[in-house]
Amino acid sequence: MTLPRCCASDGLSSEWMADATSANKSVLDYLYPPSPRDAWKRGSIESVWRPVSRSCRLVPAACYCFHVKGSPIKAENPDAWRDSVSIANNPSGKRKCELCKNFNNCSCLAPSKRGAAGISGMSTQPVPGCLFGDMRPGKLLAVIGACRRLGITHIIEEGRYGGLSAYVYALHGFKVTSVELLPIDFVASALRESAPSIVHAVGDGSVLVPELVRKASHTERLAVIFDGEKRHKAYRTYKKISDRVHLAIFDDSFHERFHNFLDSHRETAWHTNLDSAFLGAHGPSMAYYHFVLVRGGAWKDGDELW
Repeated sequence: MTLPRCCASDGLSSEWMADATSANKSVLDYLYPPSPRDAWKRGSIESVWRPVSRSCRLVPAACYCFHVKGSPIKAENPDAWRDSVSIANNPSGKRKCELCKNFNNCSCLAPSKRGAAGISGMSTQPVPGCLFGDMRPGKLLAVIGACRRLGITHIIEEGRYGGLSAYVYALHGFKVTSVELLPIDFVASALRESAPSIVHAVGDGSVLVPELVRKASHTERLAVIFDGEKRHKAYRTYKKISDRVHLAIFDDSFHERFHNFLDSHRETAWHTNLDSAFLGAHGPSMAYYHFVLVRGGAWKDGDELW
């Protein structure tokens, strides 16, 4: 597969992404602090990226292993499996797959009690509460760099989970709408307290995302991140709104031959794990992140020079 079918000046090439991501010193300083160890021990997510906010604690082997609505701790939310997307949460013990039988009790994150030790071993802080995320710095840099270069004003993120990525986008100046089918209660509370500008939408992203895009002002430049629906299902939702969207981002994108699928549909795309220059600059482990940016239908020639 070539990467991608466009030239260096047309956007979403390796050269364009390198330029877009290197032009944001404040973002680079936030995501890649000089001392990651010091950031982990002393930093807060208001000033430096860390995968878990200081006000989180670890709850060992007492949580659901898949997404649930409300608290992820089983004792606090014993009926959550009824609303879950996975049979593996069902306490009846019935299983539909061999792998699910191993998912009885997992560890999870939850808010620390005020004054108690957080996950970093330091005293907790009352704000911004417990936020966490799987979006590593290289992904966040790619999104923020490309969005700033395109003049994106509004990011719609489908799939909130621990809320950290939504918080980071809002922190760096974007209007953010966060869509979640099964919201974690303390994550929603932490976001409302720490980033009150974020709009919360609860429900099925395949329904809500098209509604949100249709209702958005035509003066807004939109980016949509699919981290709830995945790959082919997410792409079906995207095609309903592609004419209004400047940039679409698909997480966990390298499974099910999705990169070949995008190629067959002649999408202009940039993959983290296929850009050797980006991998070299922002960590070889990016090769396993499977993350793709797709040029939306609203991206017209010249927008990449914003």
